[in-house]
Amino acid sequence: MTFDGGSPLPEQTGEERRRELRLSRRAAVFIQVDSASPGTGDSGTLVMCRLLDVSANGLKARIDRELDAGALMRLAVQFAGTSAPLHLVAEVRWQAPCDGGYWEVGFVLQESLQTDIIDWKRWVADIMIAADD
Repeated sequence: MTFDGGSPLPEQTGEERRRELRLSRRAAVFIQVDSASPGTGDSGTLVMCRLLDVSANGLKARIDRELDAGALMRLAVQFAGTSAPLHLVAEVRWQAPCDGGYWEVGFVLQESLQTDIIDWKRWVADIMIAADD
C-alpha cells in the first residue's frame, strides 16, 4: 500500500503506481491528532507512530488508531542523528487496517508556512544522492 498524490492504491488497480522513490528510515514520528483549546497553552494530543517509508512529498506510517480521511495533521519527524525534529503539515490520503489493531496511513505533505517542508525535501534529496554513490 502506498500513496502518490491521489492515485488509487495498487491493491485497487492491480498495478504499481508509485511516482517517487520510497526510502525506509528510522525516525521518531509524532502526530498531533487533536488541537488544544485556545488559550490553554496545551499542545493537544500527540501520538507516536512507526515510520514505514518516506518520499519527497509524503510518508507512510503505522499508528494505533484510525484517522479521518482528508484531515490535515501536524507532524514532527526526528531522524536518527539529527538535532531537532522537522515540523510538517500533512493530509491523511489513505489508511488501511492491519494486524494488532493498527492502521497504516499514507500522508501527503503540504507546502505550508512555518513548517520544515523545504528541509524535508532537501533531506530526502540528500539520501537519494547518497544511495546513488
